[in-house]
Amino acid sequence: TQQPDVNYGTLVDFESVTWTCQSVLCLGRALIQFDLSSIPATAHIDTAFLYLYANLNGVNGISGQPTYGNDNAAYLRRITQTWDENAVTWNNQPNTTTQDEVVLPQSTSTAQDYVLDIKNMVKTSIQNPSTSYGFMMSEVNEVNYYNSLVFGSSDDQNSNIHPKLRACYTPANSIAEDELNTI
Repeated sequence: TQQPDVNYGTLVDFESVTWTCQSVLCLGRALIQFDLSSIPATAHIDTAFLYLYANLNGVNGISGQPTYGNDNAAYLRRITQTWDENAVTWNNQPNTTTQDEVVLPQSTSTAQDYVLDIKNMVKTSIQNPSTSYGFMMSEVNEVNYYNSLVFGSSDDQNSNIHPKLRACYTPANSIAEDELNTI
C-alpha cells in the first residue's frame, strides 16, 4: 500500500505482509495463478495441495525469518476476475471470494513451509473457469504490523522454492496426477 500504483509482478517473494514503510503501515498481498487447463471440467478432484516454501533470502520482512510475527495467519482466497501479472497493483487488484477460502495458520517457526489443502478451491476453479483466476494471499489481521509470510515466488532463481500445486483427479475411470505450473 506504500506505492499503490507500482506493479511487483517479478518480485521473488510470494508474500502477505503487515509491516511499516517509513513509519507508516504498509501491506503486501500476493496473487498466483496456475494453468488448470489440463484437468477436464468433468474430472473428480481427489486431492489438491498447494506447497509454499519459506524464502530465506526474500526482499521483504526479516532476512532469514520469512514467517515472522505473532499474528501472521493469512487467507488464501480464489480470485474472481482477470488480472495481469505485469499490470496489477494495489489500486487495481482483482476481487476475491471467501467461498472455500483456506487459512494459513499462525506460523510455529520463523522459517516455515506450508502445505495447504485447496481441493475445494481447485474443484470450483475447474468447474467455473470464467469466475476463477488464481488465488490471493493476504494477512488475516492487516492492522497489527511486523507480521509476514514470505515464500518463494515463481520468479525466484531457486526453483526449489517455487509454489507448487499438486492435484490428483479422476477423469472417466482412471486416476491422474499433475504438477501444475504457474502462469
